[in-house]
Amino acid sequence: MKKTPIEHILMRPDLYVGPVAATQTTMWTPEQLKKKGKSLGKVRMRENEVTYSPALLKIFDEVLVNAVDNVSRGAGCTEIAVSAMLVPKRASLLPS
Repeated sequence: MKKTPIEHILMRPDLYVGPVAATQTTMWTPEQLKKKGKSLGKVRMRENEVTYSPALLKIFDEVLVNAVDNVSRGAGCTEIAVSAMLVPKRASLLPS
């Protein structure tokens, strides 16, 4: 039985964006510097154990790459802002 392109992606997402299952690894992550609980407005990098979905990371990366491509083509954009809101079993990427 022939599947539509969308059905094929939904059945085998790892062929397109990578594994969807959570992966645990050590990565460098940003951390706000604080003094007495108040932000100092500075960030440092720390090595932390993180759990993430490689597929979600790939999709997030693709949003940023596409935005940069649009800027390089002279689309008149002066800023790239992306917000990611995570809710259990649901994620949304909102390019600004």
